[in-house]
Amino acid sequence: MDNRIFAIQIGAASIIGFGVMFCIFAAAYSGDIASFAQAPQQIWQFVCGIPSQNSLTIPLLLSIGTVAIVAGCGTLWWQRR
Repeated sequence: MDNRIFAIQIGAASIIGFGVMFCIFAAAYSGDIASFAQAPQQIWQFVCGIPSQNSLTIPLLLSIGTVAIVAGCGTLWWQRR
């Protein structure tokens, strides 16, 4: 097996793992279902730059986690092409 391919697979798996951990931390940080249910609205406000009265921790963790998971999956897809 080519070492470059193996390194890309390990890197992509690590990025996916970090993304999953960010999502788990967001779920643990929210503490209740109501604030976690409002996460899509908070993420949209975060992306649009609308200031929030609540902490930006949950939307930031979820955004970083989602981007990391998508980037890791995209890397694995690109590597297999």
